[in-house]
Amino acid sequence: MSERRKKKNKMGAQSEEPSKEELQMAKHVRFKTPKKNTIMQKQKVDYFVGSKAVDTLMNSKWAKSSKKGDAIISSREEAIIFMEKLLCSNLFYRVEKILKETKADKEKKNLKSKENEEDSKVKKRKKDKKVEENEKKETDEKKKKRKYKLQAHEEQVFYDSSDIYVWLYDPISPKTWFLGGVLLLGVIAATLFPIWPPSVRVGVYYLTVVGGFFVGGILGTALLRTILFGVIYVFTLGTHHLWVLPNLLEDVGFYDSFKPLYTYEYKGSKQETKESNEDEEEEKEDQDEKDDKEEPKDDPIKSEEEEKIARSTDEFSDESEPELEVQYEDSDYEIIDGKVPAKEE
Repeated sequence: MSERRKKKNKMGAQSEEPSKEELQMAKHVRFKTPKKNTIMQKQKVDYFVGSKAVDTLMNSKWAKSSKKGDAIISSREEAIIFMEKLLCSNLFYRVEKILKETKADKEKKNLKSKENEEDSKVKKRKKDKKVEENEKKETDEKKKKRKYKLQAHEEQVFYDSSDIYVWLYDPISPKTWFLGGVLLLGVIAATLFPIWPPSVRVGVYYLTVVGGFFVGGILGTALLRTILFGVIYVFTLGTHHLWVLPNLLEDVGFYDSFKPLYTYEYKGSKQETKESNEDEEEEKEDQDEKDDKEEPKDDPIKSEEEEKIARSTDEFSDESEPELEVQYEDSDYEIIDGKVPAKEE
């Protein structure tokens, strides 16, 4: 069964036009299934999980009916077949997650290549320090969230699992219709402004003045912060970067545009940073060598006691094993173990 699905639902399969009722079901799945937004190939897309789409179908009115025979979808297998039909109609397609290569990953690769090129005469202390630093970096990176990117899958098959699918079917939602109607009514009301009562016209006038001052204040602060950044950049030769309200003109929410209040970065030359790091490492190595060379001073009391013990041992050794230096001329005596035996008759 799975092999037949793969053969039918590969890329390049002929698309089938769904009926009106199937389009209504597809709209229901499109707007009721939990989805998330992301950017894929420089375009904003919505994606969903296959099992959740099947759940929405099973909880819809097409699966629940007053009469047993009126239900179009009576089991999960029929829901999967319907989703496969929508996939063949090019209403959505299957994708897969791929890890993005961040700057930290690239730095890791560069560090590994540099370590392989280093000489074998490097000291163990340097290696231990590098290992500790790399372990700390790895733990910090694991804590951070990993970033993924979506890519079209080779096999276009629908599964009732955690596989991801991207919507191509994007009909106009009821919310957009409602907002469009409100906008149209607002334009008509603005054209009828001379007919409004005087009190309402005065209130609208003050609101427009306040709005104008607010927009002007935002543009003024944006201009002043760029001037301040430029002055600091010129006088410090590009080493100090100070931004006041860095997210003011970014594509973020209203409250997030005022957070943080400022950001500061020091961007010195790479040579200076390398030299400073090398100097710090050399200083640490010199201190470690000095600590190893320095021995603890002996106490005077202990030294005197050790000298007395050494003298007593020397005297005892002299008494216990005296040297025998005896010379006999023309004698028949024999010396055995430092003793002179009596002469035999």
